[in-house]
Formats: sequence, C-alpha cells, structure tokens
Amino acid sequence: MSFKLDTELETKLVGSARSVSKQAGALLFNQGDAVTGVYILSKGRARMTLHSPDGRIHLEEIVERGGLLGLPAAISGTPYSLSAEVLSDSELAFLSREELISMMQDDVSLSLKLVELLSQEVRAMRDVIAGPTSALN
Repeated sequence: MSFKLDTELETKLVGSARSVSKQAGALLFNQGDAVTGVYILSKGRARMTLHSPDGRIHLEEIVERGGLLGLPAAISGTPYSLSAEVLSDSELAFLSREELISMMQDDVSLSLKLVELLSQEVRAMRDVIAGPTSALN
C-alpha cells in the first residue's frame, strides 16, 4: 500500500518536491479523491486505510519515514484507492502528478525503480488475498 524508498530514490524525488508540514490527524487524501500527487514522509508517521463502501476498514498500514504515499493513483491518474492521514506532526515532501510524470519521462532509471515498487505492491496484495504460499505467485 505504501512504498519504502531507498536513499537514492528518496533523494531524487525529494529534491524536486515542495515541503509540507501537517499536524497530527491531518488528512492527506481520502479514498476516492481525485489524484493530486504523491507524498514522501520525511518525519512523523502516517496511516493508510482501505474502506469498504459500508465504511469498514479492510486494510490498514502504518507508514514511517521514507514512505511514499499515493503512487498508484499518481501514475495512473485515477482517484486515490486508499485514504492517508498523518498520526503525528509530520514533515512531508509533495510532488504533483504532473511533476512526477515529467520526471519519469525524463529519467528511465527513476521510472524503472517506481515500476519495481508497484510490482512489489502487486505481489504483496496477492499474498494478502491468496496467502504467501499460493501457487499464483
């Protein structure tokens, strides 16, 4: 659901992003909101949740420093599939969808690293659905 950036990728993305401060409890984006971009957590903690239409939480993940939030939506241009809120006063870097896509078009190695992160999420979600020993892996 969230992605942990390696130092090189974090440096590349944060270097082009703008700094944002959020107080504990602030919502970064809500499931179903139109995508605006991605957040990189520099300080603090955040929570990502996936809700069913009746409001029940199906998945929940705590995100620590270096976490990248909103990547699938930012790449696809579709609404956020999860909600994200900060749990403590936090410092984040924000890249608009347009900035991220432009960076990906200009830097093939960056694009490949982000695709790797997406692939890891697909595998993790398959493991959640089918179990880690599933023959579908």
